[in-house]
Amino acid sequence: MLPLRYGMQLKAIVTIAGILSCPDLGQGIDPMAFDVSLACRSLPVGRRAYQGIMVSDGLRTRICLYWIGPSHRFGRTDPLAFSDFMVLPDKVIYWHHKGNPKIHILARNQLELRLPEEDDHESMIRAALCLALAAVSQADSDSTMPGMISFFTKAKGRKNHECTIEPTDPNALDASSLLDPTEITALDSLPGGRRYSKQTRPDGTIVWQANTTSNPVELVRLVITAKTEPAPVDPGEWIDPCSLGRWSLVPECYRQYWAFSDSLDRLTTASHQEALDLYRSMATCLEDELPSELRLGLLDLRFSAALKTGSYHLTELAAREYLQWYVKNSNRSLDLVIMELGSIGDRLKSVWPDTQVLQFVAPLLAPLIDQKVFSSSRFIEEMIIFRAKIQGAWFGLLILDGIEAKGCQDPNLIARWRQELRAAGQRPKRLLPPQPGEVTKSAEELLRAIDGPPPKGGLTMVELEGLIESAMADTGGFADLNSQTEYRQFAKKVCHYVGWLAGDGPFKADSERLYSAIKDFSTRCQLGSLSLEQKATTLSSLLAVSFYDTSTSDDHQVLCQQLDGIYDELQTAVDRIVERYKLHDMPSPDYIRKLFDAAKQQARLMVADPFFPMLKFPLDRAGQSALSERLESQLLRLESMAERLASQRDSPQVLARFQMELTSLVRQPIVQAIQLRSMGTGIGIRLRWHKDGIPLVTINRNSFRNANEAAETIKGLKGLYLGAWSLHPWEDEQMDN
Repeated sequence: MLPLRYGMQLKAIVTIAGILSCPDLGQGIDPMAFDVSLACRSLPVGRRAYQGIMVSDGLRTRICLYWIGPSHRFGRTDPLAFSDFMVLPDKVIYWHHKGNPKIHILARNQLELRLPEEDDHESMIRAALCLALAAVSQADSDSTMPGMISFFTKAKGRKNHECTIEPTDPNALDASSLLDPTEITALDSLPGGRRYSKQTRPDGTIVWQANTTSNPVELVRLVITAKTEPAPVDPGEWIDPCSLGRWSLVPECYRQYWAFSDSLDRLTTASHQEALDLYRSMATCLEDELPSELRLGLLDLRFSAALKTGSYHLTELAAREYLQWYVKNSNRSLDLVIMELGSIGDRLKSVWPDTQVLQFVAPLLAPLIDQKVFSSSRFIEEMIIFRAKIQGAWFGLLILDGIEAKGCQDPNLIARWRQELRAAGQRPKRLLPPQPGEVTKSAEELLRAIDGPPPKGGLTMVELEGLIESAMADTGGFADLNSQTEYRQFAKKVCHYVGWLAGDGPFKADSERLYSAIKDFSTRCQLGSLSLEQKATTLSSLLAVSFYDTSTSDDHQVLCQQLDGIYDELQTAVDRIVERYKLHDMPSPDYIRKLFDAAKQQARLMVADPFFPMLKFPLDRAGQSALSERLESQLLRLESMAERLASQRDSPQVLARFQMELTSLVRQPIVQAIQLRSMGTGIGIRLRWHKDGIPLVTINRNSFRNANEAAETIKGLKGLYLGAWSLHPWEDEQMDN
């Protein structure tokens, strides 16, 4: 599948750029109010529709999207679902319900024209804002921007305009280009091509659309309509940043829903009484007249609150009432109703034993297994198996039991689907301690010092500060550092944190290699959305843990040989899939070979990079076995896509999705190896992929408030070298005995 952020960016850019590209709106003396509706195609939940309101006086614009349907629950994790933007001449102040902090400021002179590396809310919204603002502010003659952005530039002064971007031939794509998820030109290279249009209706309504060009499908539709009855716009409130998220023009019942949602997010598992109070408040609100879609959303929230009350009776009651309303009033297709039941079961699993969940779900599922509908294997694969892999393999297996009981399908097909679901449902396993004789001498040296300071060497803290400052200067630092003085201040902060984490040195380190790693970190960070404090926290963590490294060149060579072998096995498996489904030129053998060769080279660079502690020591037998298990489930995904491509050979969209699935698979040996070694250490690791195919490693920690917090963090960081077992080796031995 396409990365979530691509669809999110398309939706967000069309929304924001479309609104800002209407300079003829609201140019009177008083601000004018408009209704905004947004519809978009979204997998796997189908179409989403957003409701919103907009006010503009021609110079300033306020946009608030306050509802998403029909899948309201996905709105709780969709940053656009309840978002509030105040677009001023020099900056944008915006708020979204999942933000932390919730209010953000983007100056117009700080626009970074790149797609985000990750699917987090803030990265996607900020990138969309930057691209939308660039679209409405650049000159018509600027030919350096992608066609999508240029379309909005040309459309802003016209009543009607359209632009067509023909689909790119996936076979013409260079292997390395698919490894770069941040280039904005990717928006012009999406499968199926794009047709963007602006239409102004006789009544003044403006309609923006984004469609595919091949097998036309409407992806996004934005409609801006002047309110039939003038809205009472408070002249002070609509441009007051303090009203973000609380704008009085948003209907009260919707604001109440999001207030309940926010309260629910703040509940802890131990606060049964608070959950009960919230449950009762929602029940009272449900007694009022509410729009149908809002009632469904509120019933869902009440179910979530019931799960935290500790009451079996309230939980069962809330689950049943929610499902009943969902079936009768949501106008959902059968597959979505079935998947919603599975989602309810997943949520019940958080508080009920598995047997109790099955007793609740199975009787509700049985009547939904329609023999006529489930006789279609394509329906099962595309509508049921695909979603079951995402939402819970246990439920997919329960569905297959029901299909088998009613004799709807070939037993051999059912057996294959069961295998796929079981592979997809395997839970990640923590790396176990290695067997005797599998620990190298250099790893033993690390274990002996695991609870102490790093080895002493010749790199002083003053020299480290100079390395950081010089690396910042050589790469231009970050967007939020603009002078040598600021580079120096940043370097001092990083070294201050390093002191908390690893002491004052002097440290044992290869200065030249460390300098190169800091430069690479600086370069890759320029493409991300980390705050300056997060950058300092991550860089100090990576520096500090690198000083504990006892691995040798022999260790690196053995690990590289192991990874090469894994890549070779993976490539052989891919070749077999291509042969099995006769996909010889989709893609070509040369394309596949180049993709794997590039991945091997990138893996060697990561092994040599001091900022990848997870890739320093050879994998033992348990690690290699765990890695192989994980890659098997990834291969099943590729084979499923290959089977689909074999039946739809003329579809450029399916071909492009197959190639993206292949690109994702090629990354997996590194991704899974890093996850295996970080699991159980207490350190959250994120990989933000750069265009050179090497990711930026970031630590899921915003800051260090004191030395005690840093001391706790370094314990987990040291475990990244060998896995969580290395932090408590004696405990693991006692457990085994």
